Amino acid sequence: MRNTLFILSTLLSIAACDAKPPAVEAAKTEPSSASAPDKTSEKPTPKAEAPAPIEMIDHDLSGEKGWEGFHAKGPSYAKVMSELHSGARIAGGGSRLEKVKTEPFDLKFYPGKNDFVQAKEGHTKSTGSPSGIEAGAKVTYTTDTPELLEWTYESRGSSHFGFFSNFQVADKDISCTTERAPTTEARDRAKEACKSLTKR
Repeated sequence: MRNTLFILSTLLSIAACDAKPPAVEAAKTEPSSASAPDKTSEKPTPKAEAPAPIEMIDHDLSGEKGWEGFHAKGPSYAKVMSELHSGARIAGGGSRLEKVKTEPFDLKFYPGKNDFVQAKEGHTKSTGSPSGIEAGAKVTYTTDTPELLEWTYESRGSSHFGFFSNFQVADKDISCTTERAPTTEARDRAKEACKSLTKR
């Protein structure tokens, strides 16, 4: 009888040793929520869309008196309009009301040559301050030749860029200008449009 009880006790002890605690088994079979990232919550970072290239098209200035037969390049969203002193103007873009933002463009053509000395004086007087230039403002002329006056105007942490250009088309003296381009790239685009002026 004692031998039988001893054998049964031994068998129960062996079975108890072979059994695995449920908590330990669950720990091995179920992955930890902390170590397994939830891929469904990951969202791809949206890529910033590149601005659409500016399409430069031909604009006919013939509707303005004295500019019959003249054509020049300008953005597709710009329009030809009148300008003081018998000038013609291609302008458009930059409005706060636009649903699709466009770069401001404003190119003016005038008959005759521009006096760059007077142009410089006009820069200082146009600010309206007694000293002739806005407090803290700085005008830097980057090109100053008889054919081209180019500048950067800096004030209150912002800058704009402009130029005056003198040239001839069909034996006629012409000047053109952009005075408040937002970037040097915008100014250079206006300069190329200025050079595109032809008479047909």
